[in-house]
Amino acid sequence: RAGAAGMWQFMPYTGRKFGLRVNWWIDERRDPFLATEAAAKYLSTLYDMFGDWYLALAAYNAGEGKISRALQKTNTNDFFDLTDNNHKLQGRAKLRLETRNYVPKFIAISKIFQNLESLDFDPIDWDNGYDLETVEVSGGTDLLALAREGGMSWREFHELNPAFRRQVSPPGMTAVVHIPQDKAAPVLAYLANPGSRPFAGYKSYVVRNGDSWWRISRRFGVPINVLKQVNNTYSNSLHPGQSLMVPGEGSTSAVADADVMDRARTRKIAQSRANYIVHRGDTLWEISRQTGVSVATLAQANGMSGKGSLRIGQKLFIPDHAGAAVRQNQAEAKKVLQASLVDYRVRSGDNLWTIARRFGVSTKDLLHWNNLSSKALLHPGDKLKIYVP
Repeated sequence: RAGAAGMWQFMPYTGRKFGLRVNWWIDERRDPFLATEAAAKYLSTLYDMFGDWYLALAAYNAGEGKISRALQKTNTNDFFDLTDNNHKLQGRAKLRLETRNYVPKFIAISKIFQNLESLDFDPIDWDNGYDLETVEVSGGTDLLALAREGGMSWREFHELNPAFRRQVSPPGMTAVVHIPQDKAAPVLAYLANPGSRPFAGYKSYVVRNGDSWWRISRRFGVPINVLKQVNNTYSNSLHPGQSLMVPGEGSTSAVADADVMDRARTRKIAQSRANYIVHRGDTLWEISRQTGVSVATLAQANGMSGKGSLRIGQKLFIPDHAGAAVRQNQAEAKKVLQASLVDYRVRSGDNLWTIARRFGVSTKDLLHWNNLSSKALLHPGDKLKIYVP
């Protein structure tokens, strides 16, 4: 929640301090190899500072400044003495429970690993990791095409190379990629080909007032879906001052081909995060009106083209900013799934209250199902949708 990332949970400033690049293109805090080296350097620095591994570990978790001040205020120089005197510290100076538990947990796991057999754990196969080849790539390399040359999907490649935030290596600098040894030969052959760097001629474009994806697409001759893909965004909105990457000539085909594959992956993720169940009469347009989320955003968040039909009971993910509307519709959707649809024709003398009472539903539901305001007037012959429990 504080912005730490990667298996060693570096904050951006600390990561950069120990040699990890963190920018729009790449976040090396997420590279297990580079981050582990940086963590070893950081822990060594903390040990040199405190002269004690337990305090070094506590400082790794809470920050060296906080631990130094806490030791000074409690007049202690030992981790366990410090935790015993934590009650003497005030407000934010106190050590969090997370930090107080961090060192004992570390000690416990170390002891478990040193005594696996006597504690009845299976032995660890330390040689059971990936056999990887580390390969240098020049700036502007098409990583998606590189992955395909090695017989990998983007997802498989990115699981081994989570530091890359774009499908292109950072221009103007050399980066490393980790490739399974049995796939290294075709990757090296691809990198030897001058065509492996179509993005080397990329343009960095700053969004201006009045710009839209359509205008930028027309200006540079790059399809909108490709622009969004290489900039890692599903959003339809742009704001002045925002920086975009625009591919150079000949660089769009590999990214465009990945669109279908990425939609399938998006659908899988949306299913796991689903917070809305489709009910009778739903369309993307109607859900858009109810939740305040655009049709395009709904379609992209669920890996849909925007033209497909919805199925009753289908699970959708509606982005969080839909807020209360999503929760209300989710609860209602569950009721509707178990209800029967009645097409009711208004009769003379009917009003919302009498109709609601007749069918055992609320007037609020009647208004919602039929997109009516509370001041709406009914006329004989009008049709209403009613979901009868």
